[in-house]
Amino acid sequence: MHTGSVRTVARVRGVAATAIGLAGTLMLSAPAHAVPSASEVWVEVPGPSVQTPNQFAGVLPLTVADAWAVGGKRVAGSADVTSLTARWNGRTWTAVPSPGQSRLRGVSGKPGGYVWAVGSSDDGTRSVVQAWKGSGWSVVGHVAATPDNPLHLNAVAALGNEDVWAVGNRGDLETTGQAVPHAQHYNGLSWQEVEVPQPPNAFIAQLTSVSANNSTDVWASGLAFGEAGFIPYFVHWDGRKWSLVQPPATITGGYSDVQAIGSGRIIAVGSTFDGEDPTPRPRIASLRNGVWVQESVPVAAAELNAVAVDGLGNVFVAGAELGAGGHDDRSPLILTRGATGPWSVQTSTDAKAGDLLDIQATRVDSIKWAVGSTGVTDETHNNLIMTAIPSQPN
Repeated sequence: MHTGSVRTVARVRGVAATAIGLAGTLMLSAPAHAVPSASEVWVEVPGPSVQTPNQFAGVLPLTVADAWAVGGKRVAGSADVTSLTARWNGRTWTAVPSPGQSRLRGVSGKPGGYVWAVGSSDDGTRSVVQAWKGSGWSVVGHVAATPDNPLHLNAVAALGNEDVWAVGNRGDLETTGQAVPHAQHYNGLSWQEVEVPQPPNAFIAQLTSVSANNSTDVWASGLAFGEAGFIPYFVHWDGRKWSLVQPPATITGGYSDVQAIGSGRIIAVGSTFDGEDPTPRPRIASLRNGVWVQESVPVAAAELNAVAVDGLGNVFVAGAELGAGGHDDRSPLILTRGATGPWSVQTSTDAKAGDLLDIQATRVDSIKWAVGSTGVTDETHNNLIMTAIPSQPN
């Protein structure tokens, strides 16, 4: 899922050069008030040193001095990938030992509560749920993958220590060409699989994100395919069951991530393909009080992987922009806008090769982190971490 000239806002001369110095102080104290996106710039912050190819797929900001990033790293001398976790202490990112033996793909939690991370092996034959309860990661028993029943866990949403959703898909697309949606819920005692519908005309469906307003208002989105290509795929949990939510025909594409932003309101991001042109075209869709809108995106070729909303209602989207070289010509991309108004590009093709896989923001003090990797192949991946800071005067 992964032309043209795009203006660059974030690569301001001198800002990137000061990122390492700022990393030691930029999160030491909370801002007096949230800073609007128009007065911010995104900079790279040094990540943990990892000796093998690695990338982060999920990030969780908790406070100014506490954040988590999760992903995977190559096992030395092997093609296998194992879990990777790192923690921000207000000054630096440090790798933290993780017991999971599979790539982690999502992380969620609340300040003062447990932190949950989920993932799976690339072929789906191993799945993992792990929890941080204050002093170390522990593997948690769950509705798990088996060699003959693959399971990919792609995302997690923790409403509390005893109310957690994990979503993904059963089946291994690479070997069988099949995938059906999967959701499971933790009630404080055990994980239970919960039936989730898929579009009736889809022969492949997978859930890639989950986001909750509260325990009776949970949204999940994903990628569904039918004979005509992508089918927009959204489901909603009302406290009793998952229901399929079908947007109008004006909404097109597959939606990698969804963010619940209040009762009756969501925003989702993803991409689509033309049947004869494999170039991914970005898609942003929003739902407000029953009205769906396909929003205009200021880049032509891009994969949009994640979306977040801060305490002021500013919206942030992370992904990768593609140049003329296609998949091997990709650079990290962040789009921002206020609660309303047009989108602006915060990073683009001036940045190093790579992409961003997740972006998150706190609602209270608007702390923002984005993670992914540099490099465009498994062998060249190295973790990439970015944050937003007040822009520097000229």
